[in-house]
Amino acid sequence: MDAAAQFNRINIVEFLRVHRHEGCSEWAMAGAAANGHMDMVRYLHQQVQVQRIGGSASIAAQNGHFQVFEYLCANYPPDAHDYGE
Repeated sequence: MDAAAQFNRINIVEFLRVHRHEGCSEWAMAGAAANGHMDMVRYLHQQVQVQRIGGSASIAAQNGHFQVFEYLCANYPPDAHDYGE
Protein backbone atom coordinates (compact mmCIF):
# COMPACT_ATOMS: atom_id res chain seq x y z
CA MET A 1 0.00 0.00 0.00
CA ASP A 2 2.90 2.33 0.72
CA ALA A 3 4.20 2.22 -2.86
CA ALA A 4 0.71 2.60 -4.32
CA ALA A 5 0.20 5.74 -2.22
CA GLN A 6 3.55 7.16 -3.30
CA PHE A 7 2.60 6.76 -6.96
CA ASN A 8 -0.94 8.11 -6.44
CA ARG A 9 -2.73 4.86 -7.27
CA ILE A 10 -5.90 5.45 -5.26
CA ASN A 11 -7.63 2.50 -6.93
CA ILE A 12 -4.94 0.11 -5.66
CA VAL A 13 -4.92 1.64 -2.17
CA GLU A 14 -8.71 1.32 -2.03
CA PHE A 15 -8.56 -2.32 -3.18
CA LEU A 16 -5.96 -3.15 -0.55
CA ARG A 17 -7.91 -1.31 2.15
CA VAL A 18 -11.00 -3.39 1.39
CA HIS A 19 -9.36 -6.76 0.77
CA ARG A 20 -6.32 -6.77 3.07
CA HIS A 21 -5.85 -5.91 6.71
CA GLU A 22 -2.16 -5.00 6.94
CA GLY A 23 -2.84 -1.32 6.44
CA CYS A 24 0.07 0.94 5.66
CA SER A 25 2.98 2.59 7.40
CA GLU A 26 3.69 6.29 7.81
CA TRP A 27 5.73 5.94 4.60
CA ALA A 28 2.49 5.83 2.61
CA MET A 29 1.67 9.36 3.74
CA ALA A 30 5.29 10.47 3.34
CA GLY A 31 5.40 9.23 -0.26
CA ALA A 32 2.11 10.88 -1.16
CA ALA A 33 3.12 14.13 0.57
CA ALA A 34 6.57 14.21 -1.03
CA ASN A 35 5.00 14.01 -4.47
CA GLY A 36 2.20 16.50 -3.76
CA HIS A 37 -0.60 13.97 -4.21
CA MET A 38 -3.27 15.93 -2.32
CA ASP A 39 -6.10 13.53 -3.23
CA MET A 40 -4.08 10.60 -1.89
CA VAL A 41 -3.15 12.46 1.30
CA ARG A 42 -6.82 13.23 1.87
CA TYR A 43 -7.81 9.61 1.10
CA LEU A 44 -5.20 8.19 3.49
CA HIS A 45 -6.42 10.52 6.21
CA GLN A 46 -10.16 10.00 5.71
CA GLN A 47 -10.47 6.40 4.52
CA VAL A 48 -7.36 4.54 5.65
CA GLN A 49 -7.19 6.62 8.83
CA VAL A 50 -3.41 6.85 8.99
CA GLN A 51 -2.54 7.79 12.57
CA ARG A 52 1.18 8.65 12.45
CA ILE A 53 2.61 10.73 9.65
CA GLY A 54 6.23 11.15 10.78
CA GLY A 55 7.93 13.85 8.74
CA SER A 56 5.30 13.96 5.98
CA ALA A 57 4.42 17.62 6.55
CA SER A 58 8.09 18.65 6.47
CA ILE A 59 8.71 16.59 3.33
CA ALA A 60 5.73 18.22 1.62
CA ALA A 61 7.00 21.71 2.50
CA GLN A 62 10.55 20.92 1.38
CA ASN A 63 9.19 19.86 -2.00
CA GLY A 64 7.01 22.96 -2.36
CA HIS A 65 3.67 21.25 -1.76
CA PHE A 66 2.28 23.82 0.65
CA GLN A 67 -1.36 22.79 0.24
CA VAL A 68 -0.41 19.30 1.43
CA PHE A 69 1.66 20.80 4.27
CA GLU A 70 -1.26 22.94 5.45
CA TYR A 71 -3.69 20.02 5.24
CA LEU A 72 -1.45 17.76 7.32
CA CYS A 73 -0.83 20.45 9.94
CA ALA A 74 -4.54 21.24 10.17
CA ASN A 75 -5.72 17.62 10.39
CA TYR A 76 -3.13 15.91 12.59
CA PRO A 77 -2.16 16.72 16.17
CA PRO A 78 1.50 17.57 16.83
CA ASP A 79 2.30 14.14 18.30
CA ALA A 80 1.24 12.44 15.04
CA HIS A 81 4.18 14.17 13.37
CA ASP A 82 6.64 12.22 15.54
CA TYR A 83 8.30 9.19 14.05
CA GLY A 84 6.98 5.87 15.31
CA GLU A 85 9.21 3.51 17.18
